[in-house]
Amino acid sequence: MYCSNVQALAGDAVFPNVFSLSKSETDDDKKHNTATSSGGSAGSHKKKAHGDQPPPEPTSPPPPAASSAQQGSDLDSSVERNHLMKKVYPKLQLYCAERGWELHIVDLHQGLVSELSHVSYMQRCCLDELASCQQHPYIFVLFLNDLYGVTIPPSIEADDFQQMLAAAKDPEQAAILNKWYTADAVVMPATVEINNKERLELKESAILLAALFNAMTAVQRDKYMCSVMEQEVRRGILHDNFDPDTVLWVNRTFSGFPHDVAAHPNCCDYADAAAADGDADVVRFVRDRLSMLKKQVHHRLLMNRSNVLRHQVEWHERHGVCPEKVPEHGAYVEKMCAQFEESAQRVVDKIVRSRQEKEEDKPFKRITDKLHQDLGNSHSYCKSLLESYVEWPAPLQHVENYTKNAHTTQPLVVHGPRGSGKGALLAKVVSRCSQWLSDCICVFRFVKASPGCSLGDTLRSICEQLAIIYGLPRGWQVKEPFGEIMRRLPGDRTLIILVDGIDECRPYDDIRGVDWVPVTLPTNVKVIVTVGDDTSCMAELQNRFSDAACYYQMPPVTQQVAESVFRTVAQACGRTISDKRADETLAAVRACTSPLHVQLLSRLACVSRDDDVARCVGGTLDEQIVKAIDDAGRNAASASLLRHALGYLLLARDGVSHAELLDLLSCDNTALDSVAAAAAADPAVRRFPPLLWARLAAALEPYLLTNVIGGRQLLRLRHRSMADLLRARHAADDVDLNAPLREYFSGRWANGAEKPAAAAGKKKGTGSDRCVAAQPEKFADSVYNSRRLTELPHAAHACASDDASAAEYLFDVNWLLAKLHGCDVHQVIQDVMLAIAKAHGDQDLQLLLEVLRLSSHALENDPSQLFVQLGIRLNKLMSDSADAAYPRMRKLYEAVTAEDRDYFEPSALECLLSPRADTAADDTAAAAAADGKRGVVVSSIYRLKATNKFMVCLLYERGEIHVWDMHACAVVRTLRGLSAPRDTKFIDDLKAVVLCNRELKIYNLDTGEMEVKLKGIMNQKMPFYELHDQNHVVSMSRNRMYIHVIQISTGDTQSTFKAGEDRFLNSLTVSSNGHYLVCGDETQKPTPLLVWDLNNRKLIYDLRINNHEFQTKMLTVSSDGHFVVCACKEVISEDAINNVVIYDLTTGTVFKKWKPGYNTTAIAISSEADWVTTALDNGNILLWDLTTGTCKFTMKGHYSAVDNLIASTDGSRLLSYDSTGFDRSVRLWDLNTGKCLGALTLDDNIVSCQLSPDGSMVALALPGWENVLTLRLRKQPLQPDTESYGSPDRAENVYTVAE
Repeated sequence: MYCSNVQALAGDAVFPNVFSLSKSETDDDKKHNTATSSGGSAGSHKKKAHGDQPPPEPTSPPPPAASSAQQGSDLDSSVERNHLMKKVYPKLQLYCAERGWELHIVDLHQGLVSELSHVSYMQRCCLDELASCQQHPYIFVLFLNDLYGVTIPPSIEADDFQQMLAAAKDPEQAAILNKWYTADAVVMPATVEINNKERLELKESAILLAALFNAMTAVQRDKYMCSVMEQEVRRGILHDNFDPDTVLWVNRTFSGFPHDVAAHPNCCDYADAAAADGDADVVRFVRDRLSMLKKQVHHRLLMNRSNVLRHQVEWHERHGVCPEKVPEHGAYVEKMCAQFEESAQRVVDKIVRSRQEKEEDKPFKRITDKLHQDLGNSHSYCKSLLESYVEWPAPLQHVENYTKNAHTTQPLVVHGPRGSGKGALLAKVVSRCSQWLSDCICVFRFVKASPGCSLGDTLRSICEQLAIIYGLPRGWQVKEPFGEIMRRLPGDRTLIILVDGIDECRPYDDIRGVDWVPVTLPTNVKVIVTVGDDTSCMAELQNRFSDAACYYQMPPVTQQVAESVFRTVAQACGRTISDKRADETLAAVRACTSPLHVQLLSRLACVSRDDDVARCVGGTLDEQIVKAIDDAGRNAASASLLRHALGYLLLARDGVSHAELLDLLSCDNTALDSVAAAAAADPAVRRFPPLLWARLAAALEPYLLTNVIGGRQLLRLRHRSMADLLRARHAADDVDLNAPLREYFSGRWANGAEKPAAAAGKKKGTGSDRCVAAQPEKFADSVYNSRRLTELPHAAHACASDDASAAEYLFDVNWLLAKLHGCDVHQVIQDVMLAIAKAHGDQDLQLLLEVLRLSSHALENDPSQLFVQLGIRLNKLMSDSADAAYPRMRKLYEAVTAEDRDYFEPSALECLLSPRADTAADDTAAAAAADGKRGVVVSSIYRLKATNKFMVCLLYERGEIHVWDMHACAVVRTLRGLSAPRDTKFIDDLKAVVLCNRELKIYNLDTGEMEVKLKGIMNQKMPFYELHDQNHVVSMSRNRMYIHVIQISTGDTQSTFKAGEDRFLNSLTVSSNGHYLVCGDETQKPTPLLVWDLNNRKLIYDLRINNHEFQTKMLTVSSDGHFVVCACKEVISEDAINNVVIYDLTTGTVFKKWKPGYNTTAIAISSEADWVTTALDNGNILLWDLTTGTCKFTMKGHYSAVDNLIASTDGSRLLSYDSTGFDRSVRLWDLNTGKCLGALTLDDNIVSCQLSPDGSMVALALPGWENVLTLRLRKQPLQPDTESYGSPDRAENVYTVAE
């Protein structure tokens, strides 16, 4: 007897398995993922992003998989496992999903008749599945009771088998051995394989087992008679890297269990009495092995006994374990499920914490999760191509010559028929680039590696990588042609860009055709693309490039190359082919003209047991493609099952995961009917048997490709040629599988819903719970179901005959918001274009497409801006259009503007481009922006101390100062004629110290008079000055060695003090109360901070930290003068991460020191609210409690580091933005809750930004804008205010200042 004893649950945050957990891509992950991930080091990711070669190991996260690998008969633990499948696993999957992880359950015995435990592929599948699980975090669930489950060996070495035949006790034993084992003439050295053509019944399997056991030596028994369950336990638990926290042992024992097991038929399902037909020697052998195994497992779990779930159950003679008929057994099952759920949740929490800790230790390299995914997929695919690559000198030499030609300014188009080796050639080029050109940068993409990828996605991904390599702002390339981008890049290193399969990109995108391919390239840039012959893409390229030197035709494969491919495939198959078969196969492959054809023929010859080699290797490429798929699947599945399984892979937008395919087949009555002979007659859980899919997947493995999409590993066909042919065959079958896909991803049959059965013998209308995964749009905050959001619209479009599906999703504001969070804006754009393809001329869809394109950069980085982006961009059009125009878009607009959300409303709608605007005006503006002609008008904005209504703007180029009324959005004072105003400090709301070029001058902004010119000339690069009080200015001397205290009323220097001999200052900061002056000294090493008591005019502290230097650009002093905060960095290593240090100025000692783990880029402090905020280079902002030193909030939203933090006067709100343009968004935070109150990403960079003292309004200066743009929160309307600036009689006065 054989029973299922081992269950593996696999998981890794959406990447877990044996209980395998897998890490899902949360909304935060999308925006804030670091450069590294599981399976790769920070260095390997840096190499990827920077194009270093050769390609490192793929670092994409492992596949989501939770596997339950069970061997032998499932009778021993079937009750427990079925209850877990129905009652616990769905809740556990949701528990994981809410934490951003996927739990994949794999139970290879579920739903099978027990006799199939003996088939040869059972052992291979189980061990292979376990090995797959162990690549990820996993939970090993063990059902180890009183059943060992010895298994018939699937293969035996031929020499051992001959010894067994010779040792057989009688001819009958020899005959049964010869009956069930067949020599494999193809494999060398020779083996015998179990014969699966006939079904091995339970009785005969016992006889065969006894014959094998009695014919074996002791050594051979250890080699061949070890049960699959024991092998799993040894590989999963009894190994050096074992973690006891990842094992759950469900150990059930019976009280009152009969000693004479053979006399009680029901006992045979729970003990090994029936093994080998009751042979005493076999039973003794089995019991000894089981006892030893239990002791070893028990010893390994001594350190974590809480994961051993022990239960004692009263034996019931008639029913064994039957919770439906025995109340005590029902109570046992309920208790077991509750304990299991609690223990499994504890293990999941540990896995999640461990992954989070690893993520926190990774350096930030500005690599987004999407880019990381693209890099990982391309590197993995490139590696797989290199593994089967054979030397083909001619094509490689041609590409090498192109890359080394310093005079070539055109791209290279490598073309050829399908299967001609274009992708393999580019993979080899990737590995050779660094050898050809030692200092080159290689950026490459394989379109096949990203199934959902459009041409726009590919180009955006390349440009994002280039932005990281060259230190450019993210999104800098959004509106520029690809060729123009190439010309803007530095020319000090050769840049090689390779794109394989540009004709295989998805057709629906905002970028189409080949117009993006540059006609002329800089001499240091080389672009190589591959394209298939006889494609529209190739025809367009030929129209665009007439020079024959731009093209290279892949030559026919030579006989030498064909033979090398054959030997490589044979080696990859792990088989040594006999000389006769090798000669026959080589004769066939020499006639092939493409590497793909050679590969298919070679694989068929290697794996087929057909004696007629000619039948294996004959036919055209198309015939061989179909034959290869059918031959791989024919021994593993019926024709209908194979076509349905392949159909789901073909029709899904991005492919499907193993778990999803199991769910789909479980809901597919045709698939279930096709395995009726192997499935249990009346299973407690009606699902497709996982073992049968595992077997089919293993057979199809050479023809399948795995990609990481949205944090999930998805399967699809490896070759487009295969996909095209099978898709045509599927269409001819007239079987609609789009509807099942739509039903599955809509969750129709989840959450206990019973799907009617269509199998013969079933009562009409009867149904069963298929136990498929739930498909909500959102699992938890920031954890969206990206698979539903991706596949459901795609399946709906395929099912619908018109654009009804588009209306269902695309104009639903809640769906749009969820999809933007769970996927990205470009996928939404593709959905819209797919709908437009069905509904030509639909104005609503066209308008939605246009507004999404305009907002794409903002929505890509912050989907929550859907409301503010659509609200502003559609405002004018919706106001000007008739009510009947754009009915669905008007409804969407009303939903956006009526939504109860507190987002920014701008003072001018022109801050964002509107759809359907004046094309000529837009083109002019765009051209001016591209040429850098849009000059800065307002150069800086400053807030006043005592008013929330007015701000002051400097216009450096014009030599003007404006006083701006934030409420009226108007200038109330203008001062002209100033000499290059660069900065200002306010004595009060009407008087200011203005830095004009290198001089300090006192101006009355109300009257427009220059009152005093302060003596002295400032340093050109460091013109630092501050107010000591209303009567004195503190400034740094021209030579940066002295500090001057200047009398404001006279302009004369009142006192001067020196930092020291030959000591040069590099910063100057004064506390708001004027008591302390803090300067940085760049001369001394390590660099100190110098603190003066301004009231007494003396140096009081020389602050230093050994082996550290202060980064005085991030130095600030609390308003009460109690604390000084500064970033400091260890000087030992250039790559060291800086820290934040707080000094108590009353004692001169370190008060707090924080090490956030990422570089700090900006600091703000509020003594009123008792906090410090620090901006990090991963885009996060931390709020620290100044008293306790703890981090209160981590505020996420920026996708790049910010360099400006501005707090409201009372410290309740914080404004953050990046002046460098890497992040064009401005954000307002509530520091009492850590939540973002409002955010807006603009179409242009931010020149300057300021927050009103009460934190209610934001003022922005934009390129080319004379006026200040003001933002206020929607739910905080302006209050009536009659306040005037200065004298009301001088309102809107314009002064020309006399110097």
